[in-house]
Order: sequence, then C-alpha cells, then structure tokens
Amino acid sequence: MRVFIFIRVKPGSEDSVIAEIKEKVGEHVLEASGEKVVHEITGVYDVVVYMEVESLDILRRVMESVREIGGVIDTHTAIVVK
Repeated sequence: MRVFIFIRVKPGSEDSVIAEIKEKVGEHVLEASGEKVVHEITGVYDVVVYMEVESLDILRRVMESVREIGGVIDTHTAIVVK
C-alpha cells in the first residue's frame, strides 16, 4: 500500500525531524521492503513522507514512531486508493 504522511513540526526543527524520520521510519519500511522518500515542503505541513508498506500494522508502527519524534506537532496520513 502506498502512503503519504504529512507532518507539521516546530519551527527550526525540520532538519532534526527529517533525520530522525529517515532513521526510525526506515527500520519499519525495511521490514516491508518498501520505498521511502522524505521531503521538506511548504504550506500547512513542513515535511512529507511517501512510503510503501505491506500492511496497516506496519503503517500503525510507523505512525507511532513518527509521533514520538521531538518537534512533531501534528500528522495527517493519506493512503493512496487509486
């Protein structure tokens, strides 16, 4: 399943949040042999993660890991349906 995770972070914490996402999310994505891309963006959210996971359980674990990262304020997850 393909997923976008939009993340709002505290101002000035973008680089550290992105680094930690790459480390933490990578562990879960490697379990699923999926793709992962992380970008800093403009707009309502500051960071977007695109990833492929094999199950909702893996996605749940990824989301738990992301929400534990210092500097993360809010997340919005969108599962690609088509």
